[in-house]
Amino acid sequence: MEIMDGIHQITLGGDGSSGSHPTVSAYYVQGMDYGVFIDAGFPDEERTRPLLDYWRDTLGSPKIEWVFVTHRHYEHGG
Repeated sequence: MEIMDGIHQITLGGDGSSGSHPTVSAYYVQGMDYGVFIDAGFPDEERTRPLLDYWRDTLGSPKIEWVFVTHRHYEHGG
C-alpha cells in the first residue's frame, strides 16, 4: 500500500492469532533512479513471497540499490 508518494508499506507474516508468527512491515522507498527496501521481512520464501509479489506486480520490478535492516531480529532481515 502506498502510504505517501513513493513510499510503500508491505505487511508480512502471521495472521495475528495466538501462536502465529508476528506481523511485520517492510517498506519500499522509490528514489529518482532506484529504490530501497527498509527491512525485508522473514528469512523464508513463504513469508517473503508477498514482498516479492508486491515488488513485481504492483511496482513493476524497479531496480533495488539497497536493503536496510533496522535491527537484527529474524523477521526484519529477509
